[in-house]
Amino acid sequence: MARERSCLPVLLLLCLAACAASLCGCGSDSGTGSTGEIGQKIPLPDLDPPAPYSVTVERGVAVARPGSPPVILYLDLFRPAVEGRFPSLLEAVAYRREILQYAEPDPAWLASLGYAVAIVDARGTGSSQGIWGVFSEEEVSDIVWLVDDWIPAQPWSDGKVGMYGPSYMGILQYRVAARNPRHLEAIFPGVAMADAYRDIFYQGGIFDQEFILTWAAATMGLSLLPGTQLFKDPVSALVALFEHALAVPEVLSLLEMTTDQPFFRERSPMTYWADLKDVPVFATAGWLDIFTRGTLLNHIGLTGTASAGSARFAGAPAPRRIVVGPWYHLGGAMLDGLPAAVLHKRWFDWHLKARGDPDYSLYDILDPRYPVLLYVMGAEKWRKEESWPLDRVRYTELYLSGLEQPADRNPSLHNGTLLWPSEWALLAPDPEEPAARSRITHAPPSYAGRYSRSTCRWLMGLTAFHPSSQDERENERLTLTFSTGFLDRDLEVTGPAVLRLWARTWFGPAVPEAAQTLPAGLSAEPDVHWIVNLNDVYPDGRVVNLTSGWLAASHRPDPSRPDWTQSGYDPFEYPEDQNPVPPRDGELYEYVIEIWPTSNLFRAGHQIRIDLANSDYPHLAPSPYPSESEILHDSAHPSRLVLPLVDPGSTRPEQWIEDPQAYFSGRVAWEEGS
Repeated sequence: MARERSCLPVLLLLCLAACAASLCGCGSDSGTGSTGEIGQKIPLPDLDPPAPYSVTVERGVAVARPGSPPVILYLDLFRPAVEGRFPSLLEAVAYRREILQYAEPDPAWLASLGYAVAIVDARGTGSSQGIWGVFSEEEVSDIVWLVDDWIPAQPWSDGKVGMYGPSYMGILQYRVAARNPRHLEAIFPGVAMADAYRDIFYQGGIFDQEFILTWAAATMGLSLLPGTQLFKDPVSALVALFEHALAVPEVLSLLEMTTDQPFFRERSPMTYWADLKDVPVFATAGWLDIFTRGTLLNHIGLTGTASAGSARFAGAPAPRRIVVGPWYHLGGAMLDGLPAAVLHKRWFDWHLKARGDPDYSLYDILDPRYPVLLYVMGAEKWRKEESWPLDRVRYTELYLSGLEQPADRNPSLHNGTLLWPSEWALLAPDPEEPAARSRITHAPPSYAGRYSRSTCRWLMGLTAFHPSSQDERENERLTLTFSTGFLDRDLEVTGPAVLRLWARTWFGPAVPEAAQTLPAGLSAEPDVHWIVNLNDVYPDGRVVNLTSGWLAASHRPDPSRPDWTQSGYDPFEYPEDQNPVPPRDGELYEYVIEIWPTSNLFRAGHQIRIDLANSDYPHLAPSPYPSESEILHDSAHPSRLVLPLVDPGSTRPEQWIEDPQAYFSGRVAWEEGS
């Protein structure tokens, strides 16, 4: 096991660093998960040295990266203090290596078990020279050069390299691995996006101001601090500082990119899925993370591209693993509550230390039948799954109705009802009935979102202490709610969801004060934003947000195109994000709003609820245009919520993980892990 380390200083340091920092129906996991037939798989043997090595730490190693112009990169190196050649692990960071070295896995602990661990400041960040380019080709080329040229040439290297790290560092791993460096054996990307435009910058075409502005300011702020070489080599430190400052205008120019374009596609891991078919990937995700959509899309896309098989694994697919926990971004980055360091070590023991073993392709570190490990909220337990999305999901439509929900105890703008299909068949209102329509007003600068879990999510969990992160009741005073009655049995929802909403909107003139707060280009045309939150209502009235969806009317998709709960969905097919079309005043549209994936057991006596709003502030830049919208939910215009329901009887008892620490650290045999 990894030695225990205090989480509080790591959290505080990572807060700075991270602030600076059929789901799609396009494929599913193989039932074997990793390689070969299940009966042929064998647990990875213990590959630790007889006794831990003493460790040598070299800080501030200057590495001259050839180029035009050349740059000096700075790294810290942790390695066994003995003669010999060892496999290497590399973390390339944008948030200063002197901070990230305190995160799990502990590089000194890994070095004591036979690894050479290098933590390098990426070009234009920390102490390294150059101009930061946010996943630029220069940045990627630097890391490929380290993997294929610099590390293998060192006297302590055996030539095998693995990469690890969460968030920015995880995204960078995908970009580097797509270049197929010949010495890169495996990666361990944590909480990493797939789609730069839709996962980071714009959710449903709405600018993600809370995260982007905080991240950019913090990242640049960290880069504008003097490098660690200031007193040892002040010239290099001053050159780096000057070059870092040159990146500020480029970073600010990102705010002018309001539509999807090559800049975002070139920086999206999903663009390179096909190039990673032979690379073993262990990914992590969080249900409350800022990249939930992207991490799960990456798993689907990479599993699909690996399905053709790899010569490296005797014709079987390269291993794909994903762990999805109940985490915000920081918790997911650290695999909070799991033996993170041991899990990293075992993954790299398999793919680096055991790479030359005759049985390499037969090894595994976790039950090979279940490559997907997810935490079911509500049940509060970990579970093993054969695929993502779950093959046994049954998509069910719940219909929005203006009928007053008698079970509701909390005030909202209107307490409507979600009707089950059998109820809808009996109670579907005629289009002429008053109950067939609901109205909502958007009146800047009065915004929903301030007292919602949304703020906590997009600040990566930093405000989890605030009551609003666990209770939506205050926020719901500014929303429309639609709820089921009290459930008479437990219901599990696991997967992505969709809200198909019929609505029309009338606009007023832009509010000058609101428009002035928006980046250029965001307020040119009248627009209305649709925000939907999927919530679990407890018997005591508490309302817990599980996940959300966002859509600007100007970015509305063609409703006839398959959404991500349907077969035929294409995660690359979003032409409306390249050419948005503003909604017309008073015109009726069917909006398809993607609700990010979740996994939750709604207990008997609870209610399933969605709330609807026209703003999610401060997460998203609000529309400066006042508006009044009419939502239709009648027999001719059935607004409905599409939920992925899982039959409890379809889950085998062996899938539940009773002792996560023992299972993830490999202290129990696969068949005993349940």
